[in-house]
Amino acid sequence: MNKVCLLVQVTRLDFAPEHAYSYNELIEVVKLNLLLADWNDEDHNESLLSVRNSKWGKEMLRNVR
Repeated sequence: MNKVCLLVQVTRLDFAPEHAYSYNELIEVVKLNLLLADWNDEDHNESLLSVRNSKWGKEMLRNVR
């Protein structure tokens, strides 16, 4: 059986408390979209991973970085 190695890197960001709260809210929205968008959506139209939503997925990735 092949083992998969997972590398996790944690970076502490020096945000003001208000900025940290806003950033964490954005991350929650993204996580919920990735988790819930495909339920009862056979064509995956609502997911940020959908080809149709690639513009929004790329924008989300830029905002999260």
